Amino acid sequence: MSRNSWANWTLSAALGLATGAAQASVTLLTDESFSTLSSTNVAATIQADGTESGGIRLLSNGTPSPAPSNTIAPFRAITLGELGLTNAADFRLIVAPQETDNTLSISTLGVTFFDPDGTQLFIGTAATTFALNTLTMAGQGFVFGLDAASAAAAQLAFANPNNVIGVFGTFINSTGGPETLYVANRLDVPVPAVPEPATLALLAAGLASGLGLARRRHRA
Repeated sequence: MSRNSWANWTLSAALGLATGAAQASVTLLTDESFSTLSSTNVAATIQADGTESGGIRLLSNGTPSPAPSNTIAPFRAITLGELGLTNAADFRLIVAPQETDNTLSISTLGVTFFDPDGTQLFIGTAATTFALNTLTMAGQGFVFGLDAASAAAAQLAFANPNNVIGVFGTFINSTGGPETLYVANRLDVPVPAVPEPATLALLAAGLASGLGLARRRHRA
């Protein structure tokens, strides 16, 4: 597939023009982050200077195919069953950038669910451009998911564990990369814990008690 053909495919996906596919939104989940995921969660890796585009999809004959623009190894077509995904609300698309500065932005990002024969069942795309502060996310990633309405619309695609996850993305202002697109089950994406007020009070009391004991020992 030529660069123009890939651009047209990405545009069609972003506009929901694929035959038979429902369209919905992929949203940034600011209350979730991750530090490590298995290499088996890597769907696509994209690298180029300036503007970079790529992804992974199924062709109409059911053959997995990377987007040839800026997709590099590793990349892999991953099934819902491999991730234990049965609920669309639990699907996560994670962008893990590796940049030398904080200028990277996402201009296109999305997911396509295919049946094993390559038919596109559902397309979800980000509705806005995201500027990513990559300096503060070293070794981590940005977590995206389907909003409630989109998850409900996508649920039918989760009935078959053999259905395949495709991803696509276009990044601008890249200064090196690569940018890795992971797919995961929400249960595998650690959410930073926020201690409840009672827990904080117990921690504070324990710290004060420990400091007091240390001072008494020091005086003795």
